[in-house]
Amino acid sequence: MFDAVVPRSFNTQELHEALRPFVVVPGPMTALSIVVPDLAELVLGAAGQVFGMMLDADVATIEPQSTVVAAASAHVDLTLEDRFTIRLGVHMGVVAATAVAARLTGAHPAKVGDQDRQTVAGEVSNLLMARLHASFSERSLKSEVTTSTLAGGGQVAQPVDGEGLLIGLAISGAGEFFVSLLARNRTPAESPASTAQAPAPPAPVGVY
Repeated sequence: MFDAVVPRSFNTQELHEALRPFVVVPGPMTALSIVVPDLAELVLGAAGQVFGMMLDADVATIEPQSTVVAAASAHVDLTLEDRFTIRLGVHMGVVAATAVAARLTGAHPAKVGDQDRQTVAGEVSNLLMARLHASFSERSLKSEVTTSTLAGGGQVAQPVDGEGLLIGLAISGAGEFFVSLLARNRTPAESPASTAQAPAPPAPVGVY
């Protein structure tokens, strides 16, 4: 019995993509997926709620290209169960960032500038993480959120297998954006007792 039949390809990328569903790569994201196995679905649901509210638009998943370039990016961190740190990044194309900024500010799209698009990326990252935080709370998972950090535009690095995900999303009639999820294991705080220096031994007492 076999789980699947994968046709042999001499294209390295095609072969990698065909085998990937059957390979478990160790790493913090793999460990996180045991705690939250539907993390990607939670992000998609949060995006649907956020853009349904902002633009009255539907959101659908798309396959990210090998090279993703964003006009505006922002990220926000969340600690989960004192065990993981999840960094959620929002990377918006020009069309998507402009459409959302125009809707939020009431400005004509031609009047939307780079600063407006940056602000929108930060706002979207906060809203998505707020929805994730609420989902974790509903499952009695302890989580704490930091404030968002604007990261500018440019090429988006592809996450390493086992450490992160990159989810492509298309907004109906308003362009595309991408959500990156990076996980890392939290290290326990170093105990003060372990860093305290041991007292110096008493000076030897000589016989005179």
